[in-house]
Amino acid sequence: MDQKLTQESIVEILSKLEHPEINNTLVELGMLHDIKWDADKNEVSLILALPMMNIAESVRNYLINIIYLALEPLGVTPKLYLAQMTEAEREHFFSLSQKNWKEGF
Repeated sequence: MDQKLTQESIVEILSKLEHPEINNTLVELGMLHDIKWDADKNEVSLILALPMMNIAESVRNYLINIIYLALEPLGVTPKLYLAQMTEAEREHFFSLSQKNWKEGF
């Protein structure tokens, strides 16, 4: 890649990823946490927080895949960890999902 990757550029890229069923980004929904860029290892570590651990496998896999696909062209290796949202995070998530649910879902 021509430009030098930074913590800010990685966060900016990940901040554009949208949820498949809700008209919000994963960041707006509170789903991405602790994004850390390690230039020495060419690695991004982050937490994908799910509202509940038993969400549909297809949705979980889609979310994981869009993160990998966003970082792949940069030649960056993601270390992705799954976690369950706190009650406050879940309330925020469901509030936005009710307001911004996509047509057809």
